[in-house]
Amino acid sequence: MSKHLGKKVAAALVSFLVTLVIGFVIFSLMPADPVRTLTRGRPTSEEQLAQIRVQLGLDEPVWYRFLTFAGDTLRGELGFSWQFQ
Repeated sequence: MSKHLGKKVAAALVSFLVTLVIGFVIFSLMPADPVRTLTRGRPTSEEQLAQIRVQLGLDEPVWYRFLTFAGDTLRGELGFSWQFQ
């Protein structure tokens, strides 16, 4: 019985990891600049855009952003709503 349960837990972990990777890759490969999308329609200087990129962690390497994303997801920290504050 414990062997069967172990297989199910392992399969669930693999599914969760694959879902994390697919979600991260899809949003990372989107052609739009997320900072420009957040600030569209508002006058924003290049310095402000760079500051927002730092706040969002977009200046970090991709592998570090993925590890941060995975860690935050595991802790239940799903992010800040820029639209609803």
